[in-house]
Order: sequence, then C-alpha cells, then structure tokens
Amino acid sequence: MLAAQGRLEETLPVLEKALALLPSDAETHNTLGDALQGLERLSEAETSYRCAIEFKPDYYDACNNLGNVLRRLQRYEEALAAYEKAIALRPEFAEAHHNRGMIFAHLENPEQAMAAFGHALALRPELPEPRFGNALISLAQGDLETADAEMEKLWIQHTVPEMHRTYARLLEKTARQLRRQGRKEEAKRYREKARWAWVRSGSGMLTKEQADAMREEVRRMREGWEKRLERQWTL
Repeated sequence: MLAAQGRLEETLPVLEKALALLPSDAETHNTLGDALQGLERLSEAETSYRCAIEFKPDYYDACNNLGNVLRRLQRYEEALAAYEKAIALRPEFAEAHHNRGMIFAHLENPEQAMAAFGHALALRPELPEPRFGNALISLAQGDLETADAEMEKLWIQHTVPEMHRTYARLLEKTARQLRRQGRKEEAKRYREKARWAWVRSGSGMLTKEQADAMREEVRRMREGWEKRLERQWTL
C-alpha cells in the first residue's frame, strides 16, 4: 500500500523486516527491487531482483525487472539476456518483447527492434510503448509517413501526451536541421506533422468526449487541408 502511494522510503523498512522473517520470499525481494529502482538505487535493486530469481528460478517478472534495471545501467547485453530469459519462461510476455526491442534499438539494430515491437503488438495490440518505439525508429530512418501512421494509431488507441510531445519535439528538431541544409520543402512537411503531434498531445488533458470531439475536428481539418492541396496542384 505504501509503494502504491509512492512512499518508497517508508516501504523499505517494512520490506526489510518481512525479509528478516522470510528471507527466501521471492515476491518480497522483487517488490524491494521495485522500491529501490524507484529511488534510483539501481545496484541494490539489481541485487534484490537477482535474489528473487535465485529463490524462484521461473520468476519471469523478476527477470524482466532485472532487465529493466540493467538497461538503465547501460549494461545492454546483460539486459538482453534477462529479457530473453523472461520470454523463455513466458513466451506471451508482451512487455518483455517490447523491452527486448528497446535493447536492439540501443544497440542500433533497427530491424530486430521493430520485429520485437511487432511481436509485442501481436500479443497485446493495446500496448502504446511498442507502437511508439516503431514510430521513433521509422523517424530516425527518415520514413516520416510510417512514423506518423504509427503515432496516429497510438493516438486513436491511447492518449499518451508525453509520447506525442516527444515526437513533436523530434519533428521540430528535424525540421530545423533540414531548413539549415536548404531543404525547405522537406522541413515544411516535418513542421506540419509536428503541428498535428502537438494537437494530439493536448488531447491527453481532455475528457473522453472532448478528445473524441477533437479527433473529429482534426479529421475535418485534415480533409479540408488535403482538398485545398489537391485544388492547388490541379490548377
């Protein structure tokens, strides 16, 4: 209950007392690892997760959590091994497939990263993180249309403002770089996509009814904009 309230410092002595009574309780070691990771005590969190796995070798959640802390410590090969162990124990563990994709992204292997994100989405289409990962990789590869299509799907399924804000900032950064290179038309396309990304990010502060109304308004605006472009090019 303390952990759910974010009172992590108060959680630690309770968990340590529980472990003094039941030192081989894997779930408590895992929960302690979560609290330590939340407090940025990453090395101690790693130790707790490893204890959880030692006492319960088939504890796939702890394997995934260990991978997360190793990733934050930038020990990517070890993190990958932890995620793969979690997947071996539970092949339908979508979050571990996504996390595995994140490691491939860090290791600059976009093909394997996107394959892992795709596997995660096949298992749980509602997860926002793999779709966001696909969008960022596509954007890095210069495939703006695929990136924006992924963000559009993400917006329809979930309103995650911070993801859209991050995407908008990346688009604006790319637009500035293109403009400095004299590629003004390409820069304009990126700025236009950034504008829609900022619109999407704002819908996270609305009620469902307001967000649905905004989606409909954006759809009408886009149709009007596309018709104006069509008339411009056919004159």
